[in-house]
Amino acid sequence: MKSNYFIVIRGKTRKGFSRGCIGRVETELPNGEVMGLLYCSGSNAVTPKSGGVVRREDTYPLTCHQAQLLLFISSASKRLELLCNPQLFSAICDLSPNDLVVVRHKKGHMPGLVKNLMQIGRKENKDNLYMLGFEVEFVDSDHNLSSKKPTSSPLFSAADIIQVVPSYLEVGSMVEVVSSTGITVYGVIRWMGVLPGKTEKWAGIELDYDVNGCSDGKREGLRYFTCKGNRALFVPVTKCSPDGRFVYSSTGRETPKLRIEMPPPPYEESEDNVSPIPESEALSLLVGRMKGIQGHINSCYLDATLFQGFVPAESVMDFRKQLGDPEEFITVLFQKVLSLEPLLKLSHGAYTLQILLEKDQMEQVPTVQQLLDTSCMSGELKFEDVPSFLIVQMPRFGNAYKMFPHIIPSTELDITDLLYNPRECFICGHLAQYECLQCLSDRKLQPGRIKQYCSTCNTQVHSHHTRQSHSPKALEVSLNAASVAPVPRHTMQLFAVLCIHTSHYVSFVKYGSDPHAWLFFDSMADRDDHNGYNIPEIQACPEVGDFLHLPVEELTRSSLSQVPELMRRLLCDSYMFL
Repeated sequence: MKSNYFIVIRGKTRKGFSRGCIGRVETELPNGEVMGLLYCSGSNAVTPKSGGVVRREDTYPLTCHQAQLLLFISSASKRLELLCNPQLFSAICDLSPNDLVVVRHKKGHMPGLVKNLMQIGRKENKDNLYMLGFEVEFVDSDHNLSSKKPTSSPLFSAADIIQVVPSYLEVGSMVEVVSSTGITVYGVIRWMGVLPGKTEKWAGIELDYDVNGCSDGKREGLRYFTCKGNRALFVPVTKCSPDGRFVYSSTGRETPKLRIEMPPPPYEESEDNVSPIPESEALSLLVGRMKGIQGHINSCYLDATLFQGFVPAESVMDFRKQLGDPEEFITVLFQKVLSLEPLLKLSHGAYTLQILLEKDQMEQVPTVQQLLDTSCMSGELKFEDVPSFLIVQMPRFGNAYKMFPHIIPSTELDITDLLYNPRECFICGHLAQYECLQCLSDRKLQPGRIKQYCSTCNTQVHSHHTRQSHSPKALEVSLNAASVAPVPRHTMQLFAVLCIHTSHYVSFVKYGSDPHAWLFFDSMADRDDHNGYNIPEIQACPEVGDFLHLPVEELTRSSLSQVPELMRRLLCDSYMFL
């Protein structure tokens, strides 16, 4: 069922709605905006009033229960802060009586038991909403109810709860296990089930550190999950307990030692090929804040090159420390992780193709097709086979230098004339026997296109006085090649662009076959300065499809000052085309 409630998560402050406000959809407008009611807290009730219009993409959907919990949080910034910790917020939404929590209190962080979920305010009419708060009774270190009643109100908002202590264990739970020798180890449950030959339930735990004798997620030849070597421990579930480090100290006399950030969602290991996200589901699953890979310091080079539904910063920290730039990342990923043969079968194997040329060989605003053709012709490079996919690096070096102020993306690359296969004459279509580098930029012969000719056309074209100084090169032609048979064209479709500006990487990614199926990803789109973490964001940008399908001549003449911001980044900041 579609949610009618929402919270405003971004956008300029306007009359009525602003960041952190809670609203209810009244009307969906055709331009992607919604007209909604704004909920305001009064002394006795939460009453709605006209909030005006807000863009749907600037809102995050809420259930009625979530809206009621957030309304009891008076600070808009604290509402957003809680929303940016989705696992904690989800656990708070599921709280019921006798669940153990840790709350902020004037005496510090205090463990307590949820006694009741309290409705606050009066529901004077059907449009009013109750606010929801939690009645919490404090407990001591042995889980006994405290004999001393707190002097402050027993009601706490969702923002006051900083930890939900699991009363049961599941995949993702942080646990501790005590060995027969009395040593305690800690980790996260990554798998639960019944092992072959066992009758009771077991847990596969990824430990916090290496332990001799542990595996990488395999047991007796079967893989149950994947982690670093010497970190996978398998034990009966009955031997696992919730990790006590994150509730309170063993003595009960110290301030509780809490870790607010929750573990990332468990990775579901599968031996089968996993299908991509269906195009029809991509926007609902991927678009929004806290989506993609969460940035950390200068990690955007890796984040923009590889992104998923949501990956917390710490989950890829070790990977980031070992990689320095996108080229190194791609090489490690393909060669070391995926064990792929080089994508490009040139005189030397390669995973990326670097464009190398002189600036005066090209127009001021070239297309990717022109850059590829000119670079390969100049370097006498040919593909032995059609690559499964192609990663083309633009003639720039990080943020320090770029050869062209902007480059026109080619949504389709024709690589037919870059193959060793038989090629057809550029003029008459017969079997080509020569190609000419100097003709590549000839303004009278479609500048930027590779020119190859049969023997007759080669003579005629180079009889012109402006081309008599050219040096056409003979092609290797098989004796069995047909002289007039049509040559099938080999094309490749653009599916992603990696961009860099002022040392910051972002990416444009196509998620389906529709020309408008484009996403924009920024791992550091915003920052929560209070908690010190970056907020990644994925935006739908169907306008990219419209822009890329304009005629090349129109794109070349585009005034950068009048081009929308995302289009300007795509034109001016491109670094790799995939």
